[in-house]
Amino acid sequence: MLMTEHMINVLQQFHHTGLGIRVTVQYNGGSESQMKYWLERRLCGLPCSYHAQADGDLGAKLKSAVKASFDRGSQYVIVIGSDIPGIDTSILQTGFDMLAQAGVEMVLGPAQDGGYYLVGFNRRALKVIDHIFEGMDWGSEWVFQQQMARAQQLQIPVGVHPVTLHDVDTEEDIEVFEKEVKVSRDELTSPMWSIIIPTLNEAQNIKACLQNISESISMLSSVSEIVVSDGGSVDDTVHIVDEMTATYPLAVKLVHSKPGRGHQLIAGVKVARGHRYLVLHADSRLPKGFDTLASACLDQPGVVAGAFGFQLDVLSNNALTKTEPFWFVQQMRLLVWGTNKRATVYEKPYGDQALFMDRRTYRLVGGFPPYRLMEDYVMVEKLRTVGHVCVLHDDPVVTSYRRWQKYGYFKVTGLSQVIILAYHLGVHPDTLAGWYHDDKTSVVKHKAS
Repeated sequence: MLMTEHMINVLQQFHHTGLGIRVTVQYNGGSESQMKYWLERRLCGLPCSYHAQADGDLGAKLKSAVKASFDRGSQYVIVIGSDIPGIDTSILQTGFDMLAQAGVEMVLGPAQDGGYYLVGFNRRALKVIDHIFEGMDWGSEWVFQQQMARAQQLQIPVGVHPVTLHDVDTEEDIEVFEKEVKVSRDELTSPMWSIIIPTLNEAQNIKACLQNISESISMLSSVSEIVVSDGGSVDDTVHIVDEMTATYPLAVKLVHSKPGRGHQLIAGVKVARGHRYLVLHADSRLPKGFDTLASACLDQPGVVAGAFGFQLDVLSNNALTKTEPFWFVQQMRLLVWGTNKRATVYEKPYGDQALFMDRRTYRLVGGFPPYRLMEDYVMVEKLRTVGHVCVLHDDPVVTSYRRWQKYGYFKVTGLSQVIILAYHLGVHPDTLAGWYHDDKTSVVKHKAS
């Protein structure tokens, strides 16, 4: 999966050079809809079609793919495997340049193991495509030499690409993949989580939040650390975190940041060592086995990030439910239903649903924006440009209903919608943060008067 996604990234870069390539993905197993779900958003405008591989050996598959591309009107066709992490735009450019030469009808890129990683043709070679791949001992160390000999028999001029590359066939070859794709073996086989908690005056919640993590985790060994990123608390938040680190079963780092959740998350990520990040609000509680659930989610082809379903403690705790008026409880049910519906249909979970992603995805989209507000909304928008955001509805995060209890359903929800609309009209999130916090201050003053 990672090798294919790496190759798509290379092809994107090559497309942006202006050559005007079209990509055909030949797949074995699955369906076209599954392939589109996996790769469509990663293409970012790269023209691409999907076709099931032909039956037969590798030669039959190559012949079918090449002929299909020529039938669609291509002047030059290059076939590459997804298991060659060393391919880059310059290698592809050289291949096409060679095919454009008057004395070349076929190009081969030699692999270190005796095979070849690239084969290309121009239309002058159409006359031999039905026979060019006959007689190959596929998978052997003689394939390159046999292919050269076959081309000579058919009197096809061949250009040999000047670059020799490794393919990834065995466990020993993973070192090549690590070097080229910048993904470590540990990240591939046993990725570790960093849980990042932004705090600002969360003394009443942070202890329970940390206890929930240790009680809900499947395996302590799956979490590298918890990073508490404090935005300048003036209550006992920092003191409580310091006290808990002495006996807490997981490593806890405390970092200090300027206020604003975007700034705090950026500061937290800077010190995080994990291969995967999960952002947790201090007033939210994770479901049992959250680490296993989140890992399984990210391992799905096409999924670049995920979040849990949304639930409120006032609805999950009967004792709390009974303390509130009937009409308010119904409003909270409507809120939960609408939030989960939006997250599922539009793949737009918010920060209080414990957003999670791989470190490499975080870097690919440029990380959290340094905003005081809407950092989660903007981050999800960026993530959706490169893949899908999965929502685990069967195992929700339970969040405190204190905001809605304090300010009311219509005021909190209505203000949120106004802020989103203003953002899309071009108002900067830091300006929106002023609106949001000033509004809450005015509400407090009004209630106190």
